[in-house]
Amino acid sequence: MNPLLWEYTRHLNVLFNECKLTNSLLRIKMLELFHLLTYSYSKRELAGLFYPVLKREDSFARFIEENYPRLKTAKELVQEAHMSLKSFENKFNYVFGISPGRWMIRRKTEIVYQEITSSSLPLSVIADKCGFATLSHMTDFCKKHLGTTPTQIRKRSEL
Repeated sequence: MNPLLWEYTRHLNVLFNECKLTNSLLRIKMLELFHLLTYSYSKRELAGLFYPVLKREDSFARFIEENYPRLKTAKELVQEAHMSLKSFENKFNYVFGISPGRWMIRRKTEIVYQEITSSSLPLSVIADKCGFATLSHMTDFCKKHLGTTPTQIRKRSEL
């Protein structure tokens, strides 16, 4: 084991055995571990180390990414995955770190923003392409999730 990681694990053991750990301290220690790993090992070595764990999550993530565009709700994703709602939510939270509903909103927000800023299509066409019933619905969505209107987003991106 790398000497830096050896010292890290020794110190972590002391913390677990002798100190009261808070969520803040655990977050700091996780970040420290991440930095030590990326400093100590190449991307290829890290991929080999984490492959057995990531492989399972990767297939689930790939399933979500491939099926999300044609499914409108988290409930439809659950049905397509042939899982119970609770199992699906647990797996989804584990893989993505966020609830399915929030992920879908975040993903839609990213797609809408990308379409507005990288396309010269009329906003009404983008609204239709992104699954909004009307441009007004997309405008309301943008105001709520991006803090401004599609027209203002496009103007800012053109600067």
